[in-house]
Amino acid sequence: MMPDSMKELMWSGFINEKNFLRKMYSFVNYFLAVIYNKRIEKIKKLYVSKEDIRKDNLLNSFFFKIPANLNTVNKYFSIKSNENEILFRGGMEFEPNMTAVDDFYHEIFLDLINDYPDINLKIVGRLPNEIFQKRICKNTVYTGFVDDVSQVMSESALHIVPMKSGTGVKTKLLDSIALKRLVFCTPMSINGVFESVDEARESGIIVYANAKEFRYYYEMYLSKKLNYTDMTNKAYDYIKRNSYSSKIEELIEISKQEIQ
Repeated sequence: MMPDSMKELMWSGFINEKNFLRKMYSFVNYFLAVIYNKRIEKIKKLYVSKEDIRKDNLLNSFFFKIPANLNTVNKYFSIKSNENEILFRGGMEFEPNMTAVDDFYHEIFLDLINDYPDINLKIVGRLPNEIFQKRICKNTVYTGFVDDVSQVMSESALHIVPMKSGTGVKTKLLDSIALKRLVFCTPMSINGVFESVDEARESGIIVYANAKEFRYYYEMYLSKKLNYTDMTNKAYDYIKRNSYSSKIEELIEISKQEIQ
């Protein structure tokens, strides 16, 4: 039984049970379930690769997040990246991705290329329909599917996650962090990865709320006023600390308690 279900069941027993001993039994078990939940919270942000899942026969259960694979991406760190290229990764058949790119292009990017005509927007993933490509085309490159997405992503120095809708962990954010590339993202995009905007910023992520803020940070980036290496290392260290390989012993201990 999952911890939340156990907690609810024991609380219901405490409230509704007439027998004093059974009532106390329910209360004690409710208290233990609360403690258990707090321990589970420590590993809810556990980043586990597909390779880890296969190797250790893991279940994609409620405290696993599917991230970039930290064990194999270091070969991409030395790839020279284009500082004038802004990259978005995501299938363009997915409505939240289409909306995010459309808004970014019209609200931010078109204004930027008036002052910085050499920059371009690279979109990696399933191609959108022709109408969309015609609407969003100036200084824009669509790659479609690629053989090595990490290779292509590493070739761009600045990555964006401009999501305004959608649910779940933004794995595109985790993949960019794992490749040690600077990420600009909206507050919506940090959901499931960071607890707050402040935590994201302290971990080396640029969080912008509007076009004005994006331009401000982007011009700092272009003028080298942002410490690129320091920020990308901070973000990388954040997810590495919370990776499966770093927390495997704690995970095993909690799993043993669940079995008991």
